[in-house]
Amino acid sequence: MSVLSIIARLFDPLGLLGPVITKAKIFMQQLWLLKIDWSERLPEKEACEWQEFVKSLMNLNDMNIERCIVIQSAVVTELHGFCDASEKAYGAAIYARTVTAAGEVKVKLVASKSRVSPIKQVTIP
Repeated sequence: MSVLSIIARLFDPLGLLGPVITKAKIFMQQLWLLKIDWSERLPEKEACEWQEFVKSLMNLNDMNIERCIVIQSAVVTELHGFCDASEKAYGAAIYARTVTAAGEVKVKLVASKSRVSPIKQVTIP
């Protein structure tokens, strides 16, 4: 199975798997910079790196993300947004923070988005 077909199979509309998908997209971008066509066989170094990544995907089966963010006894509900960037990628995440009448605080990931940085650097005029 090709790198592109595996990346395309990772469906994540809420961005909860952003770190995993971003790592795969950065790898694909590196292949493009090496001028390796999507249908070509990977060189040994890149093939080993890709196999390690594919093995790590098996850990996703053990991942459990609670999707219910509503807490019935909440007296305070807040949304907190965070973002960060590097030369390779950038992303943002939204968290819901609730406080119950008993003072219990719960924080849950609502959604996130990540993108691979463009190869051609963007400047601000």
